[in-house]
Amino acid sequence: MTFEEFYQLTFKNTFRFFYYRGVSFNTVDDLTSEVYIRFYQKYNHKLEQNPNALIESKKILGGIAHLVLKESYREQVKTKFSELPDDVTDQDLFQYYDGANFEADFEAKQLLLHKALASLNPTVKQVLELKYIEGKTRSQIAQALSISQDMVHTYQKRGLKYLKDKLNNNSTEVNQVSDLQVNFT
Repeated sequence: MTFEEFYQLTFKNTFRFFYYRGVSFNTVDDLTSEVYIRFYQKYNHKLEQNPNALIESKKILGGIAHLVLKESYREQVKTKFSELPDDVTDQDLFQYYDGANFEADFEAKQLLLHKALASLNPTVKQVLELKYIEGKTRSQIAQALSISQDMVHTYQKRGLKYLKDKLNNNSTEVNQVSDLQVNFT
């Protein structure tokens, strides 16, 4: 099997691997290209030597894709952190923390979380409650709700993404809410 045939056969799955992990569309294309470049440089000879090495080559390709994704995540984390300038003193930091109202912010964020949870699909809400509040496994949740384990996984991912998006979109509301007395049951 030639590399071009292997590429045509596996490209769609490799592209989906990155796309369904929440990577931006432009980055997906770059990461997919990186995977095939690495595969071609190191493992192309396996395809040419043994035409039946398709399964082994797919495993190698999957391993390279995982490695490239991890490297991408690590690079993103490196760019998010920055050091404080040298002219910031400890006194400046203490003044910042003294003026902050962490309890009010926490209560406001908790209120937003409860609103987001209330707006979830009932099945998704049940899956999240069973997983994160009761600590059940996927198979236990699937059995309790009479759905497949794959559906449990899907509901869990969708629910967490929805909550994350909802809380990130409403982060400006947290700053506008002040002196809330919230009673959670």
